Amino acid sequence: MNKSGIAVGMTLVLILTQSACTSKPAADLVTSENAMTGNGDSGSGKSSGSITISGTLTDEGVECRAMRDGKTNELYTLTGNLSDFKTGDRVRVVGTIAEISICQQGRTISVSSVVRV
Repeated sequence: MNKSGIAVGMTLVLILTQSACTSKPAADLVTSENAMTGNGDSGSGKSSGSITISGTLTDEGVECRAMRDGKTNELYTLTGNLSDFKTGDRVRVVGTIAEISICQQGRTISVSSVVRV
């Protein structure tokens, strides 16, 4: 096998590994009790992808800001402008689940709005 064939094989392995590591599709998140914003269509399995999570900002993020869901204690990482907020703040985040992220842990939310609660 030549170098080109090895590179293609390794790329395929990485793609399959990444897809196997995905914990839940975004549509499942929209229909969960905590994430429902009223924008999703829980009956059809289709959704807008918009979610709302309330919780506490933590220092658990490796590459991104992080928060723990106030109801489920699930870890989320956050991308977007959070400059006015600090670790320990209780916030409500509205955004969409990122399909690809550099955050390295948790589910990543691309934040469209955030407010203190």
